[in-house]
Amino acid sequence: MFNLRTRTKSASNPTKIISVPRPTVMPRRPIKTTPSRGNNIRTKDPKSRKFSWKRVWIGVIGGFLILTAVLYLLGNPVARSSVNFILGLNRPAKFEYTQFSIAFDGNIAPDLKAKFTEKLSPVEYEGTKRFTFTDNAAEADFLVTVISGHEPKDDKMQTVYKSYLVPAGHLYWIRDNINKDDLKTIDVGTTKAFESIANKVLSEAFGAQITVKAQDNLGDYLAQGENRSGIIDISELNRNFKLLQLDGKYFLDTAPEGAIPYSIAVKRGKAKKFSGSDVISYWIQQSLSAEFHKDDVLKVNMTGVTAISRGLAIRTNNAKNGGYAAEKIGDFLADADLTHTSNEVSFVDGCSPAGSTMSFCSHPSYIEALEKSGIDIVELTGNHNNDYGASWNTKTIETYKSKGWDYFGGGLNAADAAKILYKDMKDTKLAFVGYDYYDTILGTGALAGANRAGANSWSVDKVKKDVAEARENGATVVIVTIQYQECWAYTIGNTICYGPIASPNQARDFRAAADAGADIVIGTQAHQPQSYEIYNGKVIFYGLGNLYFDQVQWLGTRQGLVLTHYFYKGQYMTTKLTTTIYDNDMRTYVTGGTERTRLLNQIKNGRP
Repeated sequence: MFNLRTRTKSASNPTKIISVPRPTVMPRRPIKTTPSRGNNIRTKDPKSRKFSWKRVWIGVIGGFLILTAVLYLLGNPVARSSVNFILGLNRPAKFEYTQFSIAFDGNIAPDLKAKFTEKLSPVEYEGTKRFTFTDNAAEADFLVTVISGHEPKDDKMQTVYKSYLVPAGHLYWIRDNINKDDLKTIDVGTTKAFESIANKVLSEAFGAQITVKAQDNLGDYLAQGENRSGIIDISELNRNFKLLQLDGKYFLDTAPEGAIPYSIAVKRGKAKKFSGSDVISYWIQQSLSAEFHKDDVLKVNMTGVTAISRGLAIRTNNAKNGGYAAEKIGDFLADADLTHTSNEVSFVDGCSPAGSTMSFCSHPSYIEALEKSGIDIVELTGNHNNDYGASWNTKTIETYKSKGWDYFGGGLNAADAAKILYKDMKDTKLAFVGYDYYDTILGTGALAGANRAGANSWSVDKVKKDVAEARENGATVVIVTIQYQECWAYTIGNTICYGPIASPNQARDFRAAADAGADIVIGTQAHQPQSYEIYNGKVIFYGLGNLYFDQVQWLGTRQGLVLTHYFYKGQYMTTKLTTTIYDNDMRTYVTGGTERTRLLNQIKNGRP
């Protein structure tokens, strides 16, 4: 307890201190609340209940920033744009438009240099040219040059375009191969566009000076003889040229082997880095053909007569092997994107072969030979498919369909037989259309009717209409096949022909198909190979001979041709001829050496 003192005044004692007792203050005790039933109420500090706008705004702003950060990280375009704007990231960077000078080395032909310059000159920004051109390579920022191979020579060089030089002869040549050493000793011709490139690349690649001379017409130059060679860029290969093997390698099958690779490169001169070379690379590529890629090549094998009947059927039965006929050549034929044959014989249940008959059938088990051959397309222009009645032809066609095979030149009825077969693969749209000339002229039951299976009829007007229709439907290559008068001769025409057509004019009728616009015309009727020719820029093969048959009596009927057509992005590149033969065992195989040379010479002598 404490006392308070106060001062008072009186007469006797002016100042007197009086003690006054201080009131007693009891300490505070915590207030206890007794919760009522159903409630749990606690007494809180009154300050905690006070409303604060500051806290509200802090919470709102903090939540907004967190949400924005999350959306930014998740790539929300609104959030990213807003944040970039606030941070100044959207402001345009300071732009420097550097100008570069370009020189071309002497191996870039004038025409090629002009193409590059034409593409590069317009590149500019606000009136400032990106590139200027100079003849002084030492003062240029970049030098456009040619190198052998596809790898840069040093770190100052960058490859901008890759291609290949390939050896070529004329399509009529018998010679198939050339060795690298041959190029050092024989005359070598090329086109004007690639003369300087070929000279540099071949000399670098082979370590010896090789002189390649440009020709006004390389095809005519090569047609003068086989004691020379052509060297062309792969983009120049066309139906007039025969692609030669190089050291035994056929480029379209074995790429990159079989060719001499080269590149166009940009070399840094005064430029300290390759900035700007990407633009040079782009426009150089735009000036040239697209770079070659083997996977884009469309390869099509086409063969002659298939008739697994008579003696060949007996051999097949004795071997107890439905694929007997294809044992030696099946793998070769199947090695293509598409493989074709003209099968003249329908598959008939219970077919029992006879050694000498003109009424043909095949046992269903023989279809294994077509399977082993990789057949994708069956031509039905042959005149024996209805020998056992149109119903077996119908059933055979249904079998082809069940296997996913295509057919043309015949069908389930006249309308089906007249259909054009389209195959659209690897940027090339092929159109196949076939006709039976022989039975159209004779008016036999081999032709399709309104309700009867059979072959497609022929007429010049029909060919013209079909080729025009194929072009209208976007076909880049049209192939016409014709079942013509069967003649046993390497020449075309009526030599040793049989049948009532006394004087067929094969050259006239096949050329009419070429004049109608067909790119390739093929006679699939011939039981022995016939000649071929380039006619008005088109290629006509008058007869391919037998693929699978039993005619062993004559050399000509045992020989045959397989055509391998190569197409690239809608362009017809070339056709390779493979020679075949079968012996008394009637199993066809690919020939080489003297057997091949003999047949090619026989065909050469029969050329129109």
